[in-house]
Formats: sequence, structure tokens, C-alpha cells
Amino acid sequence: MCLLAGLLALGGALFYPNTLVELSVLSYEGLAQLVPLVLLSLFWRRMTAAGGVAGLCTGLAVVLLLWATDNDPYHGVNGGLPALAANLAVAAAVTYGRPQRPGGAPGTGAASRTKESV
Repeated sequence: MCLLAGLLALGGALFYPNTLVELSVLSYEGLAQLVPLVLLSLFWRRMTAAGGVAGLCTGLAVVLLLWATDNDPYHGVNGGLPALAANLAVAAAVTYGRPQRPGGAPGTGAASRTKESV
């Protein structure tokens, strides 16, 4: 099975070399959509899981839409960049659209006050 898969990949590389390049660029654009989710969740305390997932899904949808409609690059800009902008906008909108956790920011709730008063 490995030999057959290897021969198939070799044939694809020999007869359709641009396809490998397109798949490589598409995979990097898709992986780049994880960057806002990781960075925002590390440095923005209010970031919600729903906001991160919604932004990630939006970014991937924009990448795939631009790729499927043959608009990548979009006006000379790599398709991953407009997708990142959409990703960030949706993540922020969903995060701000949801109510904040009870107790406000971490470290200001009743449990932390109890620890400080002891």
C-alpha cells in the first residue's frame, strides 16, 4: 500500500507540479488561521472559546472560498491575509457579544477576595 501511495504521489508530482505548490500554500493559509486563536487566548483574558472557534471557522471559510473561486491571491494579496482580518473581526465580535463571566476579570471574584483577606 505504501508503494502504491508513493507511486501515486510521484506521478502527481511529475505530471501536475503546480498542484503540489497550490496545496502547500493552501495548507499554510489554513494553518495561519490558528495564530489569532492561540495569541488572543494567551494575551486577552476576555477571549471566549466561542469567539475563537467562530473566528477560526470564518478564517478557514474565507481561505477556502477565495481558493475555490480562484481569487487567491486577492488583488495581489495572499488570501490568508483577508482571512486573518475576518478571523480577528469575528472573534472579537463574538467575544464582545457574549456576556462577561460573573465576577468580571480573573482575580476580582469573591474567591480571590477571600484568599486576600486571610
